[in-house]
Amino acid sequence: MRARLLRPTLSLLIATLFTIGSQGLIAAETPSPAAVGMGGRVEVTEAGYALTLPDDWAFVVVSGDDVGPVLDEVSTIFPELADTVESFLVGGADFSFLAFAPTGANCNVIDRPSEGLSLDQKVAAEMEGMQGLGDMLAFGPEVADLDLPAGAASRIDISLRFPDYVLQSSSYHLTDGATFHTLTCTDLMRPDDYWASIVETFEFLPTAD
Repeated sequence: MRARLLRPTLSLLIATLFTIGSQGLIAAETPSPAAVGMGGRVEVTEAGYALTLPDDWAFVVVSGDDVGPVLDEVSTIFPELADTVESFLVGGADFSFLAFAPTGANCNVIDRPSEGLSLDQKVAAEMEGMQGLGDMLAFGPEVADLDLPAGAASRIDISLRFPDYVLQSSSYHLTDGATFHTLTCTDLMRPDDYWASIVETFEFLPTAD
């Protein structure tokens, strides 16, 4: 039986680039540790995972269906990110986590029910869907199997062609059995191991017995 095609959303593939001042991201007020903050280990308890960011990265944890309070908090604490975060959250994708570097690089996590599909089936469906990007694809999609601390994973690399630049994107696909977690990292330029320091910190949180 053919696996149901899980077409990747545009928000998953193309992260909005943003411009910030030369001083980098600075919180306007003391951030709430549960929703918005700067660097360090972040627990996304509702989605069941944690990861660790460099100290100068800003993050947004998204929980529940009402994104209004999250957008209000971002506007207060990181006003320079408000439009970018809104562009992610109004697109209908199931983001649970957004993170932004002072350079303009960003990472996000999307969580979706596995619906009985294996990780291999999910990745194959994503690869097939990416072929629909046509002439936008400057490279890929290319897939690699990984053994991360959180378990088996697959990475899909693509480069997207725009009139004035080429965007590099790597999406890391993991599963805890019931849910697929896709960590997508995007930047204009990156070496092969650029994202390793973040991706390798991804861990599943213990579940209640």
